[in-house]
Amino acid sequence: MKNEKYIVPAIENAVSVLQYLSKEENIKGKNLSEISDSTNLNRSTCFRILQSLQKYNFISHNAINKTYKLGHYLTFLGSKASETSFDIQIMKPYLEKASHITNQTCIISQRFSDNQIIYIAKQESNSDLRINVSVGQQRPITNTAMGKCFLAYLSKDEVEHIIKSIGGIKEYTPYTIVEHKEFMKNLEVIKERGYSISKEEWALGISGVAAPIFDSNHQVCFVLSLSCLQAQVTDEKLHFYGSALKEIAEQITHESLKYYESTPMF
Repeated sequence: MKNEKYIVPAIENAVSVLQYLSKEENIKGKNLSEISDSTNLNRSTCFRILQSLQKYNFISHNAINKTYKLGHYLTFLGSKASETSFDIQIMKPYLEKASHITNQTCIISQRFSDNQIIYIAKQESNSDLRINVSVGQQRPITNTAMGKCFLAYLSKDEVEHIIKSIGGIKEYTPYTIVEHKEFMKNLEVIKERGYSISKEEWALGISGVAAPIFDSNHQVCFVLSLSCLQAQVTDEKLHFYGSALKEIAEQITHESLKYYESTPMF
């Protein structure tokens, strides 16, 4: 992660509040005590942060049930960020191509924190039976195909640090890989073949396939993935998806690097 030297504590605390309220289970709103306890902020500090965020419509307050939730101004900011993000503009045609080839819902994700990834773009399948996702959804980095694509290209020490920081790998389903050696071996396989397959590790009945997109330093900056119903696919089909996503992810990497190499930096 970035150098902590220049981090402003007040802003970091405000971000932690926004991150907490953005989790799927919290989007309907949480009260002061719940927010304070979950972010490890004392009540008075947490209250002042909430009041400041509310002033600028980053959050809204329900006076009846005394809960806070994300505010409408974040919708505006997210829309503007999407419009002005050249990375997303480059990737959109390839995202559509991936969905067309696989006939599955395809997603671009980015690392959000040490242990979370976030969906930043999507292309849903036209199939009647498909997985519906939302931009902004977060997923654990250790239990999803896209998360493991990020982990596979980190050093062993970095992976160990992440696992330790979250208290070990959480078992979401009977198919979650939680045994340490098996998990690390799985990351090696992902790096060797260039794509990740996760079968019902995050949610029963749902499997995922993902391939990494690299920056100029050969670090994984984004991941191209798809989600599918496990009952509809075979292992052969999952590997077909993996090969297809890997090829398209490589095209995105090439296109992005070509653009940034030709763009003067000031």
